[in-house]
Amino acid sequence: MKNHKKIRGIKSIHHIGIILNSIDIMYDYYLKLGFIKYTEKIHDKNQNVNVQLMKLDKIIIELIEPVDAKSPINGALKKDGRLHHLCYLTENLDKSIDDLKNYGAVISSIQCKSAVIENGVVVFLVT
Repeated sequence: MKNHKKIRGIKSIHHIGIILNSIDIMYDYYLKLGFIKYTEKIHDKNQNVNVQLMKLDKIIIELIEPVDAKSPINGALKKDGRLHHLCYLTENLDKSIDDLKNYGAVISSIQCKSAVIENGVVVFLVT
């Protein structure tokens, strides 16, 4: 059995990001699944998307819709992608990134302020 080192700094999963063509069209679907509104819809100018958090027990999902044709999620939507990302909370972003890169992850965005995590910084990595 391989000895797998834990990624330094990772505390928990904050939310699961789901991309949609329209939050408004799919909002009722998630209500019927038992989710409740956790935040209002928020415009994330850094990512050129609108987002809204919903919650079911301890599970938080982030619904993400493109703002316009230049939105970076449009390509994934054309491929009928829905699950977009897992957002981890970390105590040390730099150490977590270094460890993830050592496991083969590649940074796919610059670090920027989070639209949904107070005082948070986000960076996207592809694994």
